[in-house]
Amino acid sequence: MEQRDFILEDFRHIAESYSRNETAGETRVNWLLGLTTAILTATIALLSAEKRPPFDVLRWTVFLPTLVANLTFGIVTLLRMLKRDKVTDSYIAGLNKYRDAFANEQNSPPQIRQVMDLLRDKATRSFGGGLTNMVMVINSLIFAAIWFVAVTDAPRSALLCERICSYAAAALGFGFAFGLQHLCVSCCGKPDQESREQP
Repeated sequence: MEQRDFILEDFRHIAESYSRNETAGETRVNWLLGLTTAILTATIALLSAEKRPPFDVLRWTVFLPTLVANLTFGIVTLLRMLKRDKVTDSYIAGLNKYRDAFANEQNSPPQIRQVMDLLRDKATRSFGGGLTNMVMVINSLIFAAIWFVAVTDAPRSALLCERICSYAAAALGFGFAFGLQHLCVSCCGKPDQESREQP
């Protein structure tokens, strides 16, 4: 096998690995979305039932354990997405190096350089990537729901001020969870973001 054929084969392998890695990330997010939707549907159905245990019983035996398990799955998904983003960055860096090598060949026309520059994947992730951001939002909503269920008595309360305080506590929980995840993603993803921008 000639050197050029070897390089082309390696480029093809990296491109296929990149595609599989992206698909795996989408699958993980779909699993999290499916689980969260199923839990939400079951919770609404249970709360709407005419004959059901008291809310205090459901709070500690059904709602909180289920939400905590869902949040645990979400955190694991987020960690896997962070690893997936790092692997994606390494694949993109390899593809860009090969593109630069082909564009810098002596017999390469100027149009090749323009095309290769367009193909280069620049770092555009705000916090970690579209799918990673989605996981962060889902986890924050789950944490807000846990906080809401743990501290509120809203389903039985007729006082508007108590409901407002419960919703405010849930909003604070969402902000706290999202900020904590944002900090984690920023600390874990910063080196890779810089490496992606290197020529």
